[in-house]
Amino acid sequence: MIDLLVEKGLSKDKLIDLKIFDYLADIKSSGGSYGNKFIVAGNLDIQKSKYLSKISKIDGIYFNLYGPGYNQNDYDSDKSKYYGSFPSESIPNVIQGSYGLVWDSEELSGGVGPYGDYQRYNNPHKTSLYLAAGFPVVVWEKAALAPFIVENNLGFVVDNLDELPSKIEEISEDEYNRMKLNVKEIGQKICSGYFLNEALKKAETVIEENK
Repeated sequence: MIDLLVEKGLSKDKLIDLKIFDYLADIKSSGGSYGNKFIVAGNLDIQKSKYLSKISKIDGIYFNLYGPGYNQNDYDSDKSKYYGSFPSESIPNVIQGSYGLVWDSEELSGGVGPYGDYQRYNNPHKTSLYLAAGFPVVVWEKAALAPFIVENNLGFVVDNLDELPSKIEEISEDEYNRMKLNVKEIGQKICSGYFLNEALKKAETVIEENK
């Protein structure tokens, strides 16, 4: 997002990178379990989450759905299970699965449609939800958050959801558990307000330096 704002004319030295949103919550969840179930938490109206109408094409992958807008006629019941809609303060302790999916494309391929393209710039709150709750995440490889996820080994990135079967096959249980340890460390920071506090400290430093 900072690159886009600079491109639009804002001065880079006046911008602070938050890195990722905090998610203040009392977490009791033990986090993800090694396997092939992907969590989708958010607006499940098929007009917002069009890619979910195509998940039947992905072999060996299953989706646990949470959120408003669900219509069972829009989804492949063999590939997905709906668990209901929950308040933001309780959902971290409700979600179950192996990975949290952050995907807003209209297709299985990433970046399609206005919401899909917006992932190049935005910082989806659901990423923070998944990490706070202890789940490694999967994001589009060109998403703004992709470098943060890769650099901290908090999950993996793909260009197309049809890559999911081969990707999870490459990840051993030991590797998955290492991801979970990294997720736990970052998740604790997210739950404590660490990233906002760090951004505020940087902002104060910039202000002092420019007095």
